[in-house]
Amino acid sequence: SVAVRGAPGSGITLQVSGLDEDLPTITATTTPLPPATGWQQAPVTVRFRCADRTSGILSCPASSTVATAGAQQTITGTAVDRAGNTATQAVTLNIDTTPPDLAPSVDPAPNSRGWHKTPVTVRFAATDSLSGVAVVTPPVTVTAEGANRGVSGTATDRAGNSSTVSATVNID
Repeated sequence: SVAVRGAPGSGITLQVSGLDEDLPTITATTTPLPPATGWQQAPVTVRFRCADRTSGILSCPASSTVATAGAQQTITGTAVDRAGNTATQAVTLNIDTTPPDLAPSVDPAPNSRGWHKTPVTVRFAATDSLSGVAVVTPPVTVTAEGANRGVSGTATDRAGNSSTVSATVNID
């Protein structure tokens, strides 16, 4: 306890000095949350929350939205308390907004008039330069005769972006 005495009407100044050696805290959250694959397919907002139990927060980073596609993008924020202590938090983002490239191939190749006389297998080749291909339609064998038989295939990357293509087959 502290007791202060003085003559009535006289002024008094009290100064309390302390030492703040405690680091502030900072946490980062992302919206939306990353899926199990770790790849987002849309812009991501990073929010920082800061606290300091001793001198209080002087600065905390503002939220930021990252829309640029890329792997291992690091977003860093630093909290500063009123005593000048700092703490840093980083978040790593993987964003892929582009669907995979997908192309069909027909085996065997048709004759010069675009027709086959045997069953045909349609294969789908997919590539994705960022998150990678997660799923692609397996080969489809067409045995029924007919003109303009459409065969569709789909590829989906690890971020959830999809592409669909078709091949037309004529069998007699």
